Amino acid sequence: MLKITIFIILGTLFLFIPSNAYAENVPEWVKNTAGWWSTDAISENEFVNAIEFLIKDGLIVVSDTQQNESQTSGIPEWVKNNAGWWADGQIPDSAFIDGIEFLIKDGIIQISTEPIICPYGLHTYFSSQTFEFKQKLCSDDLFNLAYIEKQHWEPSDWVSIQRIDEQRGQIQINSHGFRGSEFNIEKPKNTYRIFAVGSSPTFGNGVHDSETWPAYLQKIFDNMDSNPKIEILNAGLAGATAKSQTIMIKEFLVDFEPDMILVYDGMNDFSSNTSVEQWKNYWKDACKFGNENNFETVITVQPLLGLGNRDFSEDNQKFLKNDNYEQKIQNYKIHTQIPELKQYCSSVEDFRFIFNDHPVPIFFDDAHVHPQGNKIIADNLFSLISPLIKFEYMDEAQLENNLVLFPKTKSEFYKTDDYKDSVQEIISLKGINLHGLNIDSINFENEKMDYANFYNSKISNSKFSPLSSNTDFRYAIIDNSIFENVDMTKSMFFNTMISNSKFTNSIWDMSDWLHAVVATSSFINENFQNSDLSYSLFLGNDFENVNFSKSQMISIQFTQNNSNDLDFQNSNLETSLFRQENMKNMNFNNIRGNGMIFFGTMVNESSFVNANLQSSNFVDSSLKNIDFTNANLKNANFTNANLDNVNFLNANLENVFFKDTTLQCFNHIICEN
Repeated sequence: MLKITIFIILGTLFLFIPSNAYAENVPEWVKNTAGWWSTDAISENEFVNAIEFLIKDGLIVVSDTQQNESQTSGIPEWVKNNAGWWADGQIPDSAFIDGIEFLIKDGIIQISTEPIICPYGLHTYFSSQTFEFKQKLCSDDLFNLAYIEKQHWEPSDWVSIQRIDEQRGQIQINSHGFRGSEFNIEKPKNTYRIFAVGSSPTFGNGVHDSETWPAYLQKIFDNMDSNPKIEILNAGLAGATAKSQTIMIKEFLVDFEPDMILVYDGMNDFSSNTSVEQWKNYWKDACKFGNENNFETVITVQPLLGLGNRDFSEDNQKFLKNDNYEQKIQNYKIHTQIPELKQYCSSVEDFRFIFNDHPVPIFFDDAHVHPQGNKIIADNLFSLISPLIKFEYMDEAQLENNLVLFPKTKSEFYKTDDYKDSVQEIISLKGINLHGLNIDSINFENEKMDYANFYNSKISNSKFSPLSSNTDFRYAIIDNSIFENVDMTKSMFFNTMISNSKFTNSIWDMSDWLHAVVATSSFINENFQNSDLSYSLFLGNDFENVNFSKSQMISIQFTQNNSNDLDFQNSNLETSLFRQENMKNMNFNNIRGNGMIFFGTMVNESSFVNANLQSSNFVDSSLKNIDFTNANLKNANFTNANLDNVNFLNANLENVFFKDTTLQCFNHIICEN
């Protein structure tokens, strides 16, 4: 007996279709699916997916009634007949709904009150979490830039405008007048073609061909290796308005067989004399044209400098003060037309605040963005359009392998026939967004977690995956968790607080630990090479065989840690503080250590060969068996320090301050006194 469960937020059972709903809103693929099901071209599961879409989108409204245990073995033939007749337009909507209502009442299709919102909510990792947790996990408001190559942030990159120049390459314009490489007017077989439409922010003023948002969106789809291929073409034109873009769509782009027109718009109409009513009417006309010509039309209202909740760079602040810009931005009101446009377009969304909570500079003027901003735009657009992509042109032989995009905000393909029974096996947590969540007692060790986002999350009693590069833990609070055999290359721990946790046999190469606070944790066989740990605090930890070489560690503080066999060679430790440390077998060779402070610290059996320790402070410290060969110790302070068996061969001891110091040293004249 077939028994299919639909998961929706409200488990209610009386169905009806709002008046005129199907005239403009129900996608044609739903009727196609009903027709295919009636002829057994597709499975019941695929048909149920279509019904679930109608319920979730409000096109079938479900009200309270009684649901019984199933009394029927299988779906009656008349229900399938109704579906086929409805698909052919032979019966009204109400007759089709009668069949669906029968399946629900008879228990063949079961609607659960369990509020599982997306496949991540079904994953065993999150099975014990609260509804609020799953709701946030699946929220359309959370976007994470995954599946594209992330660069390790350097301060110089944050502030550079990154404009086109000879070294970075010239702008490529193809024979059709669009930015990018050549393509054929005739759409290739097995291809879903999307045109990116907009003005200069879409064209990509100030960035390389590979750094426009259409280029980044193409990378996301390419990395998914989808079949059919998703093709993104950049039709952005500097100075374009809603009027000119609508004309281009109707008189030019339609000849290229588009499956979707994806619009990122608003800047030029805002700065011209176009009224919000005119703007709405232009796009209303374009969306109607798309419906008539069988392509999706998606409209987004672009962000501008001065909108949203974010800090602005000094250059941004200067720009905001010019020409009363802050007052002008209050007149950016085209988003007020979104509700009406949604009646005609495939999707219309307000993107004005997509840059909130991103701590890097985004804009280099009022509307154009750095490459990092274009990545954020691309990810938001990917999340928006994924559920709209439908491969309706597939022939019957391909239908059994048809792919549906689900859920709305996650960058994963799922095979329809496999989805229900094997969701736990096919869901990848790569790039998952856990921003701001309370994560307790979850074991991620068998999952790929690259590019995962734990920004501002509270994490406790959890264990992390070996594959976790480029993970974002900024501002997170982590307690009693395990990072064992993990690869955290290029991960971010900026302003993260960590306590009572265990780090073993892991790689943190090129990671960012600026301003992190780490207490009462253990680090064994760790590699932090080429990382930035400046201004961070390590308190009461145990370190064993940790590699900090070639790292930035300016003003780092080590207090009351037990450390053995740490490698700091070739690192920058200027103005760092080691207070009441118990350290042994340390390698400080070739460091930059101007102004370092060792206060009340034991640094025995360690090496400072070729180290620059000018103006450093070793007050009350034990420095037994230290090698200072060729070290620069000019103006250093060794008050009350123990220099038993210390090697000062060729060391610079100019103006060094020795008071109450044990000078059982060798290879320097000072040791002979």
